[in-house]
Amino acid sequence: MFEMPMPGLIVVRYPEARDMEPERQHPLVEAIRNASRIRPVAVVFVMGGAVRGLDITVAKFWKRVAEDPTIQIGAMAMVSGSLTLEIAARSVAAASRLRRHRSRFEVRAFGDERSAASWASKSLFAPMP
Repeated sequence: MFEMPMPGLIVVRYPEARDMEPERQHPLVEAIRNASRIRPVAVVFVMGGAVRGLDITVAKFWKRVAEDPTIQIGAMAMVSGSLTLEIAARSVAAASRLRRHRSRFEVRAFGDERSAASWASKSLFAPMP
């Protein structure tokens, strides 16, 4: 379901919508928590062709994760060919920019994994706030 190709970069694969269900995310959240102990991590979500939308429970779950004080996320990228998912990513990005607390992070949508991973990994080397 997820891998860490380099320290701080976590690539998550969701072949089907059910793979995104919050109750299935606990190992991933723990990996993000552990990897982010020193500095923010970058997470790339690669959506399979069967994933065409984002359930509100999933969005709320990730909002809670991002607000968890034991987790530092610096960037999130979403890879999908779905316009619906691209709009969802833009909404999350806008909400993140409007926040005035420590859970602000960059969010972008991409059409291919290589571009998403490249962008996300650059955030790992950005100066810490």
